[in-house]
Amino acid sequence: MHEDGATRCSSIGTHASRLPNYGSKMGIDATRKWPGEGFTRPWPEVIRMSPDVMYRVDQLWKKAGLK
Repeated sequence: MHEDGATRCSSIGTHASRLPNYGSKMGIDATRKWPGEGFTRPWPEVIRMSPDVMYRVDQLWKKAGLK
């Protein structure tokens, strides 16, 4: 945190790396934005998997030992 109380995102990559500007981490902000934050488009409908796709995914997970 900076002296003005704000947090800033650094572009130097991961701080765990021994070398500067080297790393493989990525952050994704998936929070819903408000019109006051400059987002004025409508949100799309929630995507739902069809039952046949859910069945196929379940089978693949079982095959991979995940379920």
